[in-house]
Amino acid sequence: MTGTRITFRRVVRAEWTKLWSLRSTWVSFAVFAGLIVFFGLVQSRLTAGHLSKPGGDPGHDAVSAAMNGYSGLAPFAVGVLGVLVVSGEYATGTIRATLSAVPRRLPVLWAKVVVFGAAVFGLSLATAVAVFLGSQWFFLSGTRLSASLATPGVVRSLVGAALDASLLGVLSVGLGALVRSTAGGITAMVGLLLLLPGLVHFLARDSSIAAYLPANAGQSLMSLTGPAGALGPWTGLAVLCCYPAAVLGAAAFLLVRRDV
Repeated sequence: MTGTRITFRRVVRAEWTKLWSLRSTWVSFAVFAGLIVFFGLVQSRLTAGHLSKPGGDPGHDAVSAAMNGYSGLAPFAVGVLGVLVVSGEYATGTIRATLSAVPRRLPVLWAKVVVFGAAVFGLSLATAVAVFLGSQWFFLSGTRLSASLATPGVVRSLVGAALDASLLGVLSVGLGALVRSTAGGITAMVGLLLLLPGLVHFLARDSSIAAYLPANAGQSLMSLTGPAGALGPWTGLAVLCCYPAAVLGAAAFLLVRRDV
């Protein structure tokens, strides 16, 4: 490597190669996409059943029914993999070689964020479009929730679903870099997505606080019509960006301050 200039582009290329060389990447992404498709189609089928009843309230719009999988178990597949992208290198000791090749350190973190975020976004967008079209084709076409990609707000909602998953992936990378432990990073992710909403529900006097939690802010991105009290799509995106930004800021500060 002597005489070779280390550029951010080369660091990104190296991280891209490392990501796709891991078997866990393929397994996690397959589980992620499979769960989104499965739960999206199941919810669309249930929604169509409600629509067939006189005065039935589907409880979903044309997009949120298909995007049901994004609020279930699927995000945890991305979250676990995002933590492993960083913590796995600390566990095996390969992080020493990585940081020796890139002494400035921070480009490594930013490259992991760019690579993982882009990979999750691409997969999520393709999956969101596929499950939306599938839900319309099999269950919702001909109902009052019939829609297409040309329907106002649909493309925005599908892109929003992909952004939600991508930002969750970036957040998980940040948690892995912050705690440098697979168990610790996964525990933090589960606490943020599952335990924190429950605590807010039972302890907060102002129920509107819940709208600013990651899961609820993400839901505002992938719905055509949000429920009462929900954030608007752009506000939800801004709130959702704050979580990975805060975690990555702390992780970057510690990365340059502490030993490997």
